Amino acid sequence: VSIISPVNNATLTTDIFPIKTTVTGTNISNVSLYNGISLLRTKMIFPYNFNTPSMVNGTYTFSAISKNTFNCTDTAKVTVNVNKVVNDLEATYDLSSSIYTYPNPFQESMKIMASGSFSYIIYNTVGLEVEKGAGNGNILVGESLPEGLYILKVKSDNIEKTLKVNKSK
Repeated sequence: VSIISPVNNATLTTDIFPIKTTVTGTNISNVSLYNGISLLRTKMIFPYNFNTPSMVNGTYTFSAISKNTFNCTDTAKVTVNVNKVVNDLEATYDLSSSIYTYPNPFQESMKIMASGSFSYIIYNTVGLEVEKGAGNGNILVGESLPEGLYILKVKSDNIEKTLKVNKSK
C-alpha cells in the first residue's frame, strides 16, 4: 500500500481532506486508515481512498494498512500539518445528544455529525458490511460506494441512529 496524496510533510489549509492510496497485490480484503493509533475507517471496496474527519490545526500522522485474504498486511504512513485559514464566519451547531446525517440522497459523500466521538457501519441491501469507521465531530462517508440503497448505523455514547440512505448520480 502507498499513500499518494497528500505528500509527506504537506501543509494543508483545510480541515477535511482526501487521503488517496494505491494498493498492489492480489486478494486485497480491506484497507484501514488510522490517525496515530485511532482507527478512522475501513474500506472493503476499491478505490481505497478516504476523507478525513474535521481536523483542528496541528500535526497528524496517518497510516494506511492493507490486508489480503491471507491476513498479510502492509503499512504506509504520511505526516501532514493542518493549518486551516478561516476567511469567514463558520456555522456552528449545537450537537448535544444528536446525530445528524446529510444529504440523503447523496451523490459523492454523506456527512455524519455528532457530539464527540462516534462509530458507523454501512450495510448493503443484503446485509453485508461495505464500509465502517469512526469520527469525532464530523466525517464524510460513502465516497467509494456504487449507486444504490444502504443501511447506515451510527453510534455515539448512548445514542444509536439507523437509517436508509441512497447514493444516486
